Amino acid sequence: MTREDFLTHREPLQRFLGLVHQFTAMIVLATFAAYGVAGYLWWQGAGLPALLIATLAYLFFRAFRPVSLHLARWRLAGTEGREPVLALLARELEQRRAREVLAEIEGWAAAAAREEGDGH
Repeated sequence: MTREDFLTHREPLQRFLGLVHQFTAMIVLATFAAYGVAGYLWWQGAGLPALLIATLAYLFFRAFRPVSLHLARWRLAGTEGREPVLALLARELEQRRAREVLAEIEGWAAAAAREEGDGH
């Protein structure tokens, strides 16, 4: 993704980034809530259900990046002017790992914020 790509689609990309962070936070909270339930069940003597819940929570947590990306793309698909942004994201995600794409978008967003803060 080039700087021009980011600047052209800045607002939807920043909304996408916010959605990814929001869904990631919800997944982390759900995971740790499930761990709490599993711990409670363990102390109540229900070892097998506790182990099952903890295992499923762990697997869900391991998949947080693809799940949060998918949910953010799905949510962004319901907005106006989405086609070019979704096409850009799809192209970037085909070429590189999700972590790299997100880091690049965050880097461009931080650079743009710094430029605005400096008055440029």
